[in-house]
Amino acid sequence: MQLDPQRVWKNAREATTVDLLDRLTAFRDGLEPAAKPILEAELRERGIGPMEIHAHGLALEGKCLKNSDGTVARCSLCLRPAVAADWNWFRLWRVIPIFPWKFLYCQDHARLHSTDEASRHPSG
Repeated sequence: MQLDPQRVWKNAREATTVDLLDRLTAFRDGLEPAAKPILEAELRERGIGPMEIHAHGLALEGKCLKNSDGTVARCSLCLRPAVAADWNWFRLWRVIPIFPWKFLYCQDHARLHSTDEASRHPSG
């Protein structure tokens, strides 16, 4: 399948800076080789250089969960790389618990999830 550079440029311009950084670091192995320079160029236009890209990669290094095929897993609630996993109830219409399910969380959702759990199960 041929990569459409115009489509990649359009997608890169519409993406958030954090999304582009995640793609170039955590999800780099899954990118088409021709897409990498386009994403890097878009980040340069936003004032993000190689040092910032490298720093973002270092912040995620060793924290990302992997799928069985070795690729980086995505958060169950967004498209960011997953860094934590926890069992919770899969809920019908977000209300009725149906069965236990292993959810994956990015850094942001992991913090929210742990805060929610702490507020539901007060210690002491």
